[in-house]
Amino acid sequence: MQEESSIRQEQARRATEEQIQAQRRQTEREKAEIERETIRVRAMAEAEGRAHEAKLAEDVNRRMLVDRANAEREKWVAAINTTFEHIGGTFLPDSQNSKACIDSLISSNCHYICVYGF
Repeated sequence: MQEESSIRQEQARRATEEQIQAQRRQTEREKAEIERETIRVRAMAEAEGRAHEAKLAEDVNRRMLVDRANAEREKWVAAINTTFEHIGGTFLPDSQNSKACIDSLISSNCHYICVYGF
């Protein structure tokens, strides 16, 4: 009888131990699942943050490119205006005399051909 009692106690202890082990495994599985979900959510948030930063950087880069293009355009417009003002200043005093105007034009064309070739 005492032997049967000790066998039952041993079986109860084993059942309790198995139940505790099963609960630990379940807890570890749930903890691992929560950890995976946390990592996934963190990765998504970081990816969204990088995408947002890239969009902001793209806007800044586009603005800088537009500003640089406008500055370059203004530089070339100023150079062209200066050139035409110089040419206009050369021809205007002589425009009263058409022969002098034609002579200036032929002279500048000859100079161009000599310097840059035909």
